[in-house]
Amino acid sequence: PPRASSRRPQGDGRLRQIRIDNFLKRQPDTGGGLGVSSGSSRQVRITDMRGVVVVEDLYRYKEVLRAPERWSPGQLLDTLNKLAAKQPSRELLKLTKIGAHVKRLTNHPDAEVARAASAICDSWLAHFIEVQSRQQLDVACDAACTEQRRRTRQLLAAALSCSEDSPAAVGIERQLFFNYRSLVGHNYWQAARRLTAKLRSDASLRAAATAADADYKGLLAALTG
Repeated sequence: PPRASSRRPQGDGRLRQIRIDNFLKRQPDTGGGLGVSSGSSRQVRITDMRGVVVVEDLYRYKEVLRAPERWSPGQLLDTLNKLAAKQPSRELLKLTKIGAHVKRLTNHPDAEVARAASAICDSWLAHFIEVQSRQQLDVACDAACTEQRRRTRQLLAAALSCSEDSPAAVGIERQLFFNYRSLVGHNYWQAARRLTAKLRSDASLRAAATAADADYKGLLAALTG
């Protein structure tokens, strides 16, 4: 008997093919001798993202920047351009100490090298200022977490002689919650109790906490540091 056809019927119900081009990044041919034609596509790698930094790369860049007299201005610029494409975290900058070498190059005798180093320093500084000034967003909590946070606001309100939904009680509790990585546990509760005890015993702290321009982040850093 004749074999049944395995072809799907044509019509509105047929499967639509997803174009892989939607997930590819177009780049011009660099002439690298890899046999890739002009206008070819390649998939974006995670290491291409600005915020994804390979620690070993930072150390390699540091080896170049720490001894600029051993390298030509062109080689220094190449390293700085690679570094400018990344945004290391503050922790990585402290770990590798590469920022000190970049800053030193802002006084390099070659104008282009000095300009590139200054641009990196300005970019990193602007990024950290922007991150620090971001408004902290509250997160949704389950019933137990919500109740624990409400009890903390009650303790703060009693210590500050204000209402539970006052800006001071809400702001201090929110900052405390954020400091403990949005986790309500033993450490969070113990910190809340110590904090309220200090507020009850110190009138100047209460005044600072209830001020119109109160800095809750700085206040908690001073009280819990």
